[in-house]
Amino acid sequence: MYLGSWGVSDEDMFNRAHDELSQMGDQPFFSLLFTTSHHEPFDIPANRVSESEYGPRETSVKYADYALGEFLEKAR
Repeated sequence: MYLGSWGVSDEDMFNRAHDELSQMGDQPFFSLLFTTSHHEPFDIPANRVSESEYGPRETSVKYADYALGEFLEKAR
């Protein structure tokens, strides 16, 4: 588990959400997930995405996109 200054990484949060939401059954439900990697100081796990030429904010957005994509792939 990666713990940054705002809490766990987006990836860890999405993994936990997947575990929890998978147990909800077939009934419709609403859930809200709040990602924090794209906030200063842009703490993200190493070696998940390549650094953006535009700086750490853009790199953190790439990471958030990566983590969300992994979550959506699991949800299928």
